[in-house]
Amino acid sequence: MTKKQKQTREESRRFSNKQLIIVSIVAVSIIVSGSVLSFWLTKAPEAKFPLKAIIIDQLGKETEFINASFINSATDVLKSSGFNVTYYNQTIDVDYYRSLAKSDYGIIILRAHTAKREDNSTIDIFTSEQFLQGTNRYQDEMDKQLVTVGEFLYKKGQYYYAITSKFIDNLEGRFLKSIVIAMGCWSLKPGLDDKMPKAFINKGAVAYIGWTDLVLAPDTDAETLKLLKLLLVENRTLSDAVSRTSSRAYIADGQTFTSRLRSYPSEADSLKVSTLINEARATSTFQNGPYFAVNFSEIDRSPRKTASLPRFVT
Repeated sequence: MTKKQKQTREESRRFSNKQLIIVSIVAVSIIVSGSVLSFWLTKAPEAKFPLKAIIIDQLGKETEFINASFINSATDVLKSSGFNVTYYNQTIDVDYYRSLAKSDYGIIILRAHTAKREDNSTIDIFTSEQFLQGTNRYQDEMDKQLVTVGEFLYKKGQYYYAITSKFIDNLEGRFLKSIVIAMGCWSLKPGLDDKMPKAFINKGAVAYIGWTDLVLAPDTDAETLKLLKLLLVENRTLSDAVSRTSSRAYIADGQTFTSRLRSYPSEADSLKVSTLINEARATSTFQNGPYFAVNFSEIDRSPRKTASLPRFVT
């Protein structure tokens, strides 16, 4: 073997070793990158507070309870804090509530009638769908105690469907750190078993706010608007904001009682809505998964002569 042949063989061997090293590095990189991608794709994304709010105005279906001033003012406060606001007072029936946990609302305002059971065990949220004797609509859900029937105090003899805490428990979807404001009577009455607020919390909401007793529509409108300003404009904690709303005194059946807003659970007392808003603004996500930020200005776009490799596509 000549000296030149021997040199050529050694150079070829060194070149092959270099190729092997490069291929090995590329293979390891692909495996590691694939593992990282697989981890993020399979990991359940943490719930992020949505900058969306809804006012469900079941009271607005009745002429005596229409309050455009409240709706406009509440909408303005929410929008000024960065929320995309939906106002809904159309067909508020049982079916409408089915999608509530799938609609990604950060703040849910239920301007709706609520009522306590005759045995004072819990409360239910009314729909505007009237119950007619002899019909079997929602019979299966009524048998499962997901739906019930109630009577408005000021409409004797007229019955309407109402959703129960079990209905909320069985909703599809999750509330994404939502704050629920229930504006109706007894919506958070002390002494009840708190089934309704617990149902919302168990579904992912972080706080539920309601009234301790009866409340008139103009009063709940005024105090709810005040609450929104305290939370969103003055940036107060949940407990501080609730404590600064006013109580309302009423006389009924010869008795005087006082009603005021309270919140649940106590673990949310120190919560500021601004914290949730800042979290939402700081987090960029795809609709269904994590987002990998890429600085495209730093990517070398020159043509490559090497074999194509798998790419991450965002």
